[in-house]
Amino acid sequence: EELGYDVFLVDFESGERYIQSNADVAIKCIKIIHDSLEHYYNQGIHSNIEPMVVCGASMGGLVARYAINKIEAQGHTNWVSHFVSFDSPQMGANIPLGMQCALKRMSNNLLDEVREKYEKLTCPSASQLVNYSCLEISGSPLVLTTPQASQERTELMNSPYMGWPQHCRKISISNGSRNGMPQTVSMEPGDKIFGLDSPVNLDLWSLPANDDNYNSLFKLNLPVCLPAALLAGQTVKVKNSMALDLAPGSYRDDISAIKDQIPWAFSLGLISTLGDCNPLNNFSQNTSQNKLCFIPTASSIGVHAYEQVMKLPRAAQTSYLQTFFSGQAKKEDPTHQFMAFDVAYAPAENQTHVEITDENIEWVISELADGPALRIFSNQDIAQGTYIARDLVQAGFHFSIEDPCPFNHVGSSNSGGGINPGQNTPASACGPCRVTNGQSVYFKSWNKIELKPGFSTQTGAHFVAEIIAPITCAGRPWVWAEEPPISSESEVHVIPSLGDEKETLLLETPLSSQKQTGLKVFPNPSKEVMFLQVPDGNTDAVYRICNPEGRVLQEGRMENNTLKSLDTGGLPIGLYFLQVQTAREGLQTLRFVRQ
Repeated sequence: EELGYDVFLVDFESGERYIQSNADVAIKCIKIIHDSLEHYYNQGIHSNIEPMVVCGASMGGLVARYAINKIEAQGHTNWVSHFVSFDSPQMGANIPLGMQCALKRMSNNLLDEVREKYEKLTCPSASQLVNYSCLEISGSPLVLTTPQASQERTELMNSPYMGWPQHCRKISISNGSRNGMPQTVSMEPGDKIFGLDSPVNLDLWSLPANDDNYNSLFKLNLPVCLPAALLAGQTVKVKNSMALDLAPGSYRDDISAIKDQIPWAFSLGLISTLGDCNPLNNFSQNTSQNKLCFIPTASSIGVHAYEQVMKLPRAAQTSYLQTFFSGQAKKEDPTHQFMAFDVAYAPAENQTHVEITDENIEWVISELADGPALRIFSNQDIAQGTYIARDLVQAGFHFSIEDPCPFNHVGSSNSGGGINPGQNTPASACGPCRVTNGQSVYFKSWNKIELKPGFSTQTGAHFVAEIIAPITCAGRPWVWAEEPPISSESEVHVIPSLGDEKETLLLETPLSSQKQTGLKVFPNPSKEVMFLQVPDGNTDAVYRICNPEGRVLQEGRMENNTLKSLDTGGLPIGLYFLQVQTAREGLQTLRFVRQ
């Protein structure tokens, strides 16, 4: 909202439908929005039709990619300006194939919960997402195979609309480690990740790294007293596979929950059937790896050599990602030499799938701000428009940080050959930097705006300089108007006027100053109660608690106190933002966690 966007959420009737079907729904929504913008433009309400930003999280990233490609193929190449993919399986997702085999073997004979998970695993959209599918594994007692994608996924990826959009900026936000950090340092690809010891033995192994020899993946042994028709045992061995299970990438917690249900599925599903034959009275798990990769980092950032990278040994995968990102959270690839995206962002450590953090919120906002860290204007009449920078906007005579604008000394020669004192004026290389009559110019920065000598606004010009906050509560009036309040932390610089041109003020309010005003919340994290403390002289403070989506959950006043208790017991566990407005300090935003 601070950047001028309206947000529309497309909520599908079913996420289990084919990706193509949900993409058609997204296309209809995009068309409705565009037609509305075009209507207001034709009515003279809007001066232009701005293109849209389309963001897709998880499977939504594939839905968005398909939809944008189809829109561009229809000739609408200026409808979408940015495509944001948030931890989406652009090159495929991973549900451990050994776990898939276990659910498949038990789905027809045991608990409804297991059957339901298997059905979700093999629904149309899930089958289109995973790199390897158990649907391609036969039911014979011994299976020797090279893992494959499902037929549904193969058909989807061969669609002409699963290429890459060509007329918008493609941005990837990943939850997988940019440092190539594996899911565990104690295991290598091909190691056992789950073992159940009892008269029923169940063992699962992680996928090996492109080994030409067959390696065990799934093994189920049953006691001899079980009827053969009830649940047949099976062994699955694989070769030439991608090492997906322990790879760097986002992980899913429900994988461990599935493994926890397996012993119960056996005990509850079989004991009642076997009567006196009850061999399932002693379970012990000898191995259990809870964090298994769901969306590999290389998949979410659209690496061209995806299969080759994922077939590398663990150390080589790590080295590839470290080299790719070079220790930085941001990787630009405008020529698409290595990846399909123009820019990719990734955290240092693996995170849960589609985990929202302060860091990736800032990444998205910095991209949507559509501006560099610095914007510099000099020797020019500034064109009408809004200019946003993540750190600093500067305007004035020709200058740089290292080489300020030179000045000529104007005077007359005296008999001694010297120069009489005169007037300092800008050298010929330096011209005025101004907003001219009739122009509307907006400077916005997260941190600082500097209007230096040489910058001015003519009579009849409209100019606004504004420090914007990356995160605010949506739909509330606590945003700065055309003349931002100047706090005690700000510096005001007056630029001398030139002729009919007006004085202009410099507002400089570093975001870091918010941490130095004495505002405190404790304990943080909190459980049932949290305390808000404001410095003396701010007793009439107003506060609001917002969730990450910007919805206000609580609000109130300090009531002439500098310390107030806030009830956080009713808040769901997670991250929240506390906004505090005081007469002296202005608006400040703090983060806290309810645990």
